[in-house]
Amino acid sequence: MTADPAHADLAWLIELMKITLDVPTINPSLSPRDYGMDSLGAVELCIEIKRRYGIPVEQSWEWVSFPVDEIAQQLAARRRAPTPD
Repeated sequence: MTADPAHADLAWLIELMKITLDVPTINPSLSPRDYGMDSLGAVELCIEIKRRYGIPVEQSWEWVSFPVDEIAQQLAARRRAPTPD
């Protein structure tokens, strides 16, 4: 049985957000914006995602309006996608 990549991505993302936003818990059905993440925080999160996974994430304010669990699903899908040669 293999681990669900989205679950691992969600766990990592939640821990990162707890540290970044200095909050004790994160509800995955809420967005980073719901927790008060600003545009600078969004850029920092994009940098951490690229650092961890090696995939570029658009440094846009818009994507942080998605719920955390949806962001994790998108990360997992992008990591599974074939890379162009």
